[in-house]
Amino acid sequence: MAIDYTIFTKFLYEAINTEGDNTLKKHRLMLRILCAILTVCLGMAAASPIAHAVTPKQEAALAGDQRSANNPQGGFQAPGAAARYLGFYPFWSFHPDTLNAGWLLLQNILQQMFLGNGDAESFRRVFDYAPVIKEGDQLPPKEDFWPGEGLPFLPYSLYMLQKGMLDIYIALKETQEPGVYRVVLFYVTRAGEERWLDVGTLYDAAKGTLLSENGEGVMNIGYEYDIGQQMLLGAPNGWNRDLGYYNFFDTIAPFLLYRLDTLRFPFTYDGRDWMVWFWKGYYVVANGAEIGIYENPAGWPVRWAASDTEMDITMQVYQGDHLYADYGPSRTWWAAGISYAKPFFRQLPASQLRVTGTIAFEDPGLLAAFLESFERNRTGNITGTVEEMKFLFDWQAG
Repeated sequence: MAIDYTIFTKFLYEAINTEGDNTLKKHRLMLRILCAILTVCLGMAAASPIAHAVTPKQEAALAGDQRSANNPQGGFQAPGAAARYLGFYPFWSFHPDTLNAGWLLLQNILQQMFLGNGDAESFRRVFDYAPVIKEGDQLPPKEDFWPGEGLPFLPYSLYMLQKGMLDIYIALKETQEPGVYRVVLFYVTRAGEERWLDVGTLYDAAKGTLLSENGEGVMNIGYEYDIGQQMLLGAPNGWNRDLGYYNFFDTIAPFLLYRLDTLRFPFTYDGRDWMVWFWKGYYVVANGAEIGIYENPAGWPVRWAASDTEMDITMQVYQGDHLYADYGPSRTWWAAGISYAKPFFRQLPASQLRVTGTIAFEDPGLLAAFLESFERNRTGNITGTVEEMKFLFDWQAG
């Protein structure tokens, strides 16, 4: 595979020599080291195909897997066992069509993160090529069990290994809601039996979002995904809900390449300690913002538990007048919108991001207690107003 050095040389040059206030000049040495490592790794792994989100050859390969080509009569047909004897036993393997689509998705994400010219529409187009299962289509037996909780990816990987899932093939299954599909897997067991299962993920074709039915995030990663905005969305029941939040996380964040501005609004209400936490800034390779609602029922001085009180939250992140990320409305205790729409070496420091949004309270007493803390603890560059029971805030850049 020939390496396109032009792309990576340009990438390295821009990462090291970016000028102006919208760069992380204070961390240029770190960027140089990271860029050198990433350039070598990406050059070896991706090479020239990364220059195009979908090449003509790859486009033709995907076209062979379209829903219309899957079965001209309109009914879904399981793909068979093309990869059953590839020699990966007892490990699982994926159908070539699924591997091709997965590579294109990963390639697009890497291209956007590191070069800044990934195409969200090409990302969406990979899903458009997935075959669709319609009501009444003949399917092999369904597997009823699928891990519903646990660490990100791990329970799913163990399940695949234990079941001996081979020739894994991804398709979309129609739901009662037009344009919304269930993501399902077809596979072949070690004994050669075909099965399919529902992985608890919904794809909304109109909005271009991947959502988890159980609220734990896609494959339990704690995040859902907005394809159009190239943005991770906080999942309300992700693994971090049980973890809570510790005060020292803000202290160690810069050492993990999280450059965030933080606002805390602690108060006491109904015999409990509460905290509404705001963040904005630079998340390793992305920009974004968060709002968290926490409680401290045990009186611990350092740990805050995710609140059981959920509210409708919206959030918009701006660079000047340009809307960078738009989150919600979503009913949750933790709103997070983290976008890699800019390449990582052009991410903006928190001081150049403006965040606006709303938090819809339902308890007047809780709202009053929060407002008192907001006025007491707010800095000069955030303002807030109330319309009925909705708190509107504007956290200015600076």
